[in-house]
Amino acid sequence: IKADQWFTLEVIARGDHIRVLVDGKVVTDFKDERRRSAAGRIALQHLDRPGAAQCRKIEVKELPASDPGRAVV
Repeated sequence: IKADQWFTLEVIARGDHIRVLVDGKVVTDFKDERRRSAAGRIALQHLDRPGAAQCRKIEVKELPASDPGRAVV
């Protein structure tokens, strides 16, 4: 993403499976074997460069419980 360009960032966490999408394209698909992200807080961080990050709209949606034996796609 270029500087000063808006984009949609989506983080989907179900159990130990974490997916990150940018403008609908999967950029990370991670299985947290140690379940470090099983519980806790949501945090936004900007670590790469000096400057600021702006957010236009933030939504948090609780997903329905899924069957642990079913693969999440």
